Amino acid sequence: MLENNKKVTFLQYLNTVILTAIGIFAAIAVITLDKIRDNQSDFATRLVKVETIQPLNTTSITDVSKRIGVLESNYLELIKSWVDANYIRKPQK
Repeated sequence: MLENNKKVTFLQYLNTVILTAIGIFAAIAVITLDKIRDNQSDFATRLVKVETIQPLNTTSITDVSKRIGVLESNYLELIKSWVDANYIRKPQK
């Protein structure tokens, strides 16, 4: 009878330790998942902003490239003379 009580008491302690460990791991998992969910939401918001801004930037870059192309073609000689006047060229090897 005494051995049975010792076994039951030991099993109760073991059960308590196992349940406590499971509870701790579950709490850690919930906290981690909550942080992951918040990060994912933040990244989704940033992605939407990038997807919104990217076409605008692409359009702006295209417009600026066209304007520079026009300026280069119209003022190429002026640009060349300005560069020659303002920069010292290194001797070619």
